[in-house]
Amino acid sequence: MGFVAGGPAALLHLIDSRVSLGASALAFLIASVLAFTMLPRTAAAPNRASSLEQEELHRPAITRARFAIGSLRVTSGFMLLHLAFWLRDQKAGTAWFGLALAVGSASTLVANSLGSFIKRMKLSEHSVLVGSLGIVAFVGWVAAYFGSITAGIVLVGVVNGFGATGKLAFDSIVQSNAPDANRSRAFAKYETRNQLAQVAGGLVAVVLLPSGALGFAMVGIYATLACAYYFYKY
Repeated sequence: MGFVAGGPAALLHLIDSRVSLGASALAFLIASVLAFTMLPRTAAAPNRASSLEQEELHRPAITRARFAIGSLRVTSGFMLLHLAFWLRDQKAGTAWFGLALAVGSASTLVANSLGSFIKRMKLSEHSVLVGSLGIVAFVGWVAAYFGSITAGIVLVGVVNGFGATGKLAFDSIVQSNAPDANRSRAFAKYETRNQLAQVAGGLVAVVLLPSGALGFAMVGIYATLACAYYFYKY
């Protein structure tokens, strides 16, 4: 949706940046009103989690997968703010950052649409998570070697795309290993943790403010360690 909304937002920005900002605020206001009208009359999880549900959600396969998807989200949050602060000092930095956002959104869209294709390849969910972390690590090292804006944008696309692929694998692991768990409650809890991991990654980028190549190398180092740890534990 973010990729689709980028076109109208860009056209409004040509008129005046305040028009684009006002349209965004209006869209969020309308969405908030609609959300309140769609509130469910009954809770999705009226009862507390049973001991069986808690036991299933703490199975080793889910615990390890939580670490893997959390690590992917850390790299996503880091790259978003790393590019935002790094590109502001580059020529046409705003345009480059807009392109990075578009590439990231497009790669997420493509990755989500390839779920059925990955399933037909009969790859295990854990293999998908290991592969996602490994590819992010490899591209992180390559991007650090080149250190260019283009390399950073490619890395954003890889991080977002394989982050979405890893999320599909993680959801499948939860469903297969916790069949008796309330999925609404479980996925809401896990997504909250994933969002916090993404915020943590962004916070690191804001605090350290590394150069372009150094930031890419940090992604490569972190993803390499996370991949090795997950592979060893699995």
